[in-house]
Amino acid sequence: MSLQGLPGVRVVRSSSAFGFSMINVIFEDDVDLYFARSRVLERLNLLAKSLPAGVVPTLGPDATGVGHVFWYTVEGKGVSLRYLRLLQDWFIRYQLNSVPGVAEVASIGGTVRQYQIDVDPNRLRAYRVPLSAAVDAVLRSNRNVGGNVVEASGTWSVVRGLGLIESTRDLEEVVVGAENGVPIFVRQVADVKLGDAFRAAALVKGTDEAVGGVVVARYGVSTVDVIIERAVQTLRRALVEETIVVTIVNIHDLASLKGGVRGKYYQRATAGTNLVLLEPDVARAFPDSTSVNRALRLLRDVAVSSSAHRRKRVADKSR
Repeated sequence: MSLQGLPGVRVVRSSSAFGFSMINVIFEDDVDLYFARSRVLERLNLLAKSLPAGVVPTLGPDATGVGHVFWYTVEGKGVSLRYLRLLQDWFIRYQLNSVPGVAEVASIGGTVRQYQIDVDPNRLRAYRVPLSAAVDAVLRSNRNVGGNVVEASGTWSVVRGLGLIESTRDLEEVVVGAENGVPIFVRQVADVKLGDAFRAAALVKGTDEAVGGVVVARYGVSTVDVIIERAVQTLRRALVEETIVVTIVNIHDLASLKGGVRGKYYQRATAGTNLVLLEPDVARAFPDSTSVNRALRLLRDVAVSSSAHRRKRVADKSR
């Protein structure tokens, strides 16, 4: 409701699912994108204190619906989906995100690796350790801390504690309590293992599951100028040097459509039933995605007007 009062807002819509909520703020067509984003960000900063603990609102990428310039899959024979998703999230995604004109690289498919701690209530009771103490100890363990400096012989030595979790053994060695001066570790009250995070969707290529990504171009950037293939070639050479052979397979590359935007663009009109088609001859008249968006808005307004006229005519006949 707080977003309704922003200047230029036409409508605010929201949808929720398990673990996340998405809010779409639709502005008038003449409102500048970055002006709208700054107004929404200001309002979110004011509302952050009233949100539940652990909820952090974030803005989506500054891109449009026709900004998907490159689709790809990460494949490797005999390589698990978890490892492929690990490569995608922590290596490939960051490299492609550094290409000029790219707003976001979204990961799709696979399974996200997760450290899972299965606490045994009987062992907790035996050691007289409450569950909240175990949770707090694990949360406080995964961080680096500074310990100031130690001065000796005219020099300073920086004291720093390295505590980031790197394996299941690190979690097993976390201290959750003590009894008579003897520490109680996580391994004594729980079982630690690697598992897969909960997921609500999957990417299927042919008949098998796959891991992939979508490169989204920034708003106002000509999609044919966002050259992804050069970065992909560099990544392919880097992945070949690994002990496990993994490659990046191109599914869709908008940069290969030289001479402007070709093919068909589809956008569903706000009336809900009209589908606007931008044919190749029309698309060639608009050399970049910004012009395509402008044309789609024009066609959408025409479709909405014709739909309203059609409903009015039907209502007149019913009388």
